[in-house]
Amino acid sequence: MKIFNWNIDLTILWMMPPETKIAVHYAWIKALLNPVKSNYSDFLLYRRAEIYDAYITGQTFQLRRLLNDSFDPDLKRIVIIHSFDDDLTLYLDEENQPNEDIFLYLDQENQPAAHITLYLDGEPAGVLPVDFRIVAPLSLQAMENEIFSLVSTKALASKTYDIIFR
Repeated sequence: MKIFNWNIDLTILWMMPPETKIAVHYAWIKALLNPVKSNYSDFLLYRRAEIYDAYITGQTFQLRRLLNDSFDPDLKRIVIIHSFDDDLTLYLDEENQPNEDIFLYLDQENQPAAHITLYLDGEPAGVLPVDFRIVAPLSLQAMENEIFSLVSTKALASKTYDIIFR
């Protein structure tokens, strides 16, 4: 906003009487107002940080933005995966109807797998044991506690989550 654009040096020149506008007086007043300039720049940084903090909510895209801005600002590789409670239905290409005869078998057994997780395009699908999962690169594994504490301040209290590193 333009309301916080304040050029202190220009204000000094405007407020000085014409007969005192000499370099020595201007430099002396600038030196006196140096703490004000320092506090003003600190205020602007604080204001920008608070506006950003107020903008971040518990929504998925906001949490992902916060995590990527904080821990992976260049590559933005952190993603959030949600769990869904619906059963996974497989369709045949020819029919566009659910097929009741499809069974999933584990390689070791000849029995249908009751609780199996399908992975589609490298991402987990199906019901997760948590409400959402944060997938972060392996290079951030040392900062796991910082990620947990940052997400716990912004995520809804009723939501559960975990972090996996790939």
